[in-house]
Amino acid sequence: MKYLRSVKVLIAFVLLIFAIILVLLGEIQGSGYLFIASMIVLFAHLFFGEVIAAYKQLGQRKFDKAERLLDSTFSADILFKMHRAYYFLSRSIISSKKGEYEASEDFLKQSTQTGGLRDRDKVMAWINLSYLFLSRGDKQKAMDYFERTKSVVVNDLRVKSELEKLEQAIHSR
Repeated sequence: MKYLRSVKVLIAFVLLIFAIILVLLGEIQGSGYLFIASMIVLFAHLFFGEVIAAYKQLGQRKFDKAERLLDSTFSADILFKMHRAYYFLSRSIISSKKGEYEASEDFLKQSTQTGGLRDRDKVMAWINLSYLFLSRGDKQKAMDYFERTKSVVVNDLRVKSELEKLEQAIHSR
């Protein structure tokens, strides 16, 4: 959603222009507040993006809207750690739904290596990686990621159910 990014940048520049006008009119204090507000809007978009909103859209199975929100992110490299991890996790989910499993695997690995994921989401990422490797016939890598899940205590019933299903899938192959 490049439009969303444009609107935020436009708001930041409009605030900046008003700040400059106030400086020219001699209102230094008021212009300072507007300058700070414009920088907050700009930096918030650069360092947070629309990642959390996109992740929530994925939870509602609105994949197209989530992808548009992720597309409005200027650069994943400058996002804060947590937002960068969820950016890659969200990209992974979208890639998986499109059938782009190699890209999904890369994004999942990036999300877990970045750090910043909640324990529940980290375990779900490892479960998904296990399933990806199982589908390719690489049982050893699937087991490695399954073993990682045991190092994290998660009380979420959905995660526990997924872990049981994964364990059955691994042992049945």
